[in-house]
Amino acid sequence: MGNSTDGIDPLYEIEFYEEKKNFKFKVTAPGLTPNTYEYYKKTRFHLDQKESIKQNAARQRHVDQAISFNLYVHNTIKAKDLLDIHLTAWESQLKSTYYVRSTSSEFNNACESCSS
Repeated sequence: MGNSTDGIDPLYEIEFYEEKKNFKFKVTAPGLTPNTYEYYKKTRFHLDQKESIKQNAARQRHVDQAISFNLYVHNTIKAKDLLDIHLTAWESQLKSTYYVRSTSSEFNNACESCSS
């Protein structure tokens, strides 16, 4: 692995383990040092998605087709806030969004749509 990430998505975590069929290996952010830690500290679920949309809108102007762009939100997001993020993408003239990924919750017995 060189000094780049696997795509335009923000880092999953600064450090995590990736599992393959018969083994598990540690993955760290490229170029991670004590000096660069602050740069990498905010991972996908900690970044302002509207800022990510602005960055993708700037890239989109240079791409003929749509960019596969994922949104990352916490599982506690309110429906109105998620709608606001999608409207921001539309107003920014993004051609599409791909997946909306959320944090997981092991035990969630409450009705999520009821609290939106």
